[in-house]
Amino acid sequence: MFLNGFLLFGADEVGRSATQAAPFLRAGRNTFEITPERADTAARLSVVDLSQGDPQTAPVLLQMETGAPGAPVAETLAVDGIAPDFAWHRAEVIDAISGQRRAVYDAAETLASLLARGPDQELLSILGMKHAEMARSVGLTKDEMDNGLLEGLSELRGRRGFRVDLAAPEDFLPLLSSDSRIVNLRRISGGDAIRIIDGISDPGFSVAMARISGRWHVVR
Repeated sequence: MFLNGFLLFGADEVGRSATQAAPFLRAGRNTFEITPERADTAARLSVVDLSQGDPQTAPVLLQMETGAPGAPVAETLAVDGIAPDFAWHRAEVIDAISGQRRAVYDAAETLASLLARGPDQELLSILGMKHAEMARSVGLTKDEMDNGLLEGLSELRGRRGFRVDLAAPEDFLPLLSSDSRIVNLRRISGGDAIRIIDGISDPGFSVAMARISGRWHVVR
């Protein structure tokens, strides 16, 4: 499922999932897309307003589902007055992702290396835009976002078998959004391009990038 080009739920996520939409919204029209991986699969999406805090009575703003035989569907929802001004709102259109593949992979390689070994200040610098905007969306400070990441990494780095795995170049999938502005870093074989291997599991580290003022940035 995509929201304004950001992949929120991938094909590797099965069953019921939920996420907060605020970090991915913009004022005005917002596009929700469901694209089944296979023709014999189906998906449903409900968008609810949790501003009152009770999921049981929350107003349903939008409901979508794929029809047979699993055709993609897209709908828009107007959001007025609640979406902050995010840098990704000014993302440039990418004419052909093939011409940007090397630059995007290089950025992913740098990020993976910093997640594994630091220096942590460089890591926080690369993630600065994302952390600042996510913090505003969820009622935290950027310092809280930064510290939460570093504390988690410090614990993971101490585990036997810890490593950060980046998709090999031939398995790397820079998934360009339908509006050609957001690039989700994925694997052709499925899952996030960056995985954190901690000896217990290998959770993906979701990354979405955009080109703003001529430079690539991690935006989510």
